[in-house]
This record gives sequence, structure tokens and C-alpha cells, in this order.
Amino acid sequence: MFNPDENKVLPDDLTPVPALAIRAGDVLVSRANTRELVGSAATALMDYPNLLLCDKLYRLRLNHKMDAPQYLAYFLGCLPVREQIELAATGASSSMLNIGQATILELRLPHPDVEEQLAITAHLDAVTARMRDTATEAEAIIAALQERRSALISAAVTGQIDVRCTPEQAP
Repeated sequence: MFNPDENKVLPDDLTPVPALAIRAGDVLVSRANTRELVGSAATALMDYPNLLLCDKLYRLRLNHKMDAPQYLAYFLGCLPVREQIELAATGASSSMLNIGQATILELRLPHPDVEEQLAITAHLDAVTARMRDTATEAEAIIAALQERRSALISAAVTGQIDVRCTPEQAP
């Protein structure tokens, strides 16, 4: 998912180039990153005139009458495609691998009509949202259980609850 808050500030001595601004529908692909993140893709959902494309990203601009940008981003994130990208990644350090343009441009993309791409994207958006909600709920439950565990330990240590049992009570 594209996060416009994850950016670096352009130094004051540099003048922004408007052509490098990120626009709605841009598919941004990481061209240099760790093995797990190189080739990862996200779609900008709106124009960001004050955010500029960095040198570590490829930008794909699609004909929206034929191609749904989010469909391409999901495609680039699916396991078989991720495996192809990771195999093509090169570099001397596993903490910074690179992929060339050809790695992305030569991928075989299933290309249903744009209406079907949008339907697939809507389905994946819904499933992803449910997964994100479930993860958020699980994190809240884990935090509550950890808090409860700490409270029980504290109560036992301070003698507020009796944790001893008699031989008759033991299993």
C-alpha cells in the first residue's frame, strides 16, 4: 500500500521538477531494496504535487481505459511473480538488491478486460481490508492479554491473590 507519509524532504538547495510529481494512478515499483521488498508495488490513489519520484522507484503509467493500476500492483505482489522478481534481483549485498526495468517489463501479465480487472481489484481490496481488520483485532487482544498477564503476576507477587494450593487441590 502506498504511504505518502514515508518520504524524504527535498534539500532546500534543489528545485522540484513538477514532471517527477506522483500522480493518481501511478504504479510505483521499488527497484532497489531488500530481497523481500525489491519489486514491491503500490498505487498512488491521488495526486501528490509535493512528492517527487525518487531514484529507487520505477513509475508505471497505464492507459486506464485498458489497465487498472491497482490490478497491476496486486499482480506484482502475488507469490509466483514475487519469486520471479527475487530470482532476477542482483547485488553484492542482500540488504540492497536491484532489478532492471526488463525484470518488470518482461513479466507475463494476465490481461482480462478492464472491467474484470476492476472486479478482481475490488474483491482483493475487500479481502485485504478484512485481513487488516482481523490483524488489528488480534493485536488488540494480544495487548489486552499481556496486560492481564502482567496484572495477574503483580497480584500474585504482592499477595493480592493466593496462588498456593493444598495437596488435595493439586491435580
